[in-house]
Amino acid sequence: EIKNVTMAQDQTAIFPDSVSERGQKHLRELMELKKTGHRCCMLYIVQREDVKLFKPADEIDPQYGKLLRQAHQEGVEILVYQCSLSKKEIVIDRTVPFQLDSSIF
Repeated sequence: EIKNVTMAQDQTAIFPDSVSERGQKHLRELMELKKTGHRCCMLYIVQREDVKLFKPADEIDPQYGKLLRQAHQEGVEILVYQCSLSKKEIVIDRTVPFQLDSSIF
């Protein structure tokens, strides 16, 4: 599953930017697929250059944050990539660490 991240607070990219029942559904589906032996990844594409970290927007959608943490614990891979932006192109060029609780991955 791929999500576009455009919101940030204090140099931290956050997702979602509103309550996302659809995003919650996607996390539940990934966890179910993981239980059947599939490799499952949640990919966040951060389309801004002013952030150094990613975390779920618990203040906006606490259920999404809870499900993301559960998915991670159940083996769903969390991948966060940041883009370099110019007038000519958008290039996905680096990883960004993510924080689910006090640990940074």
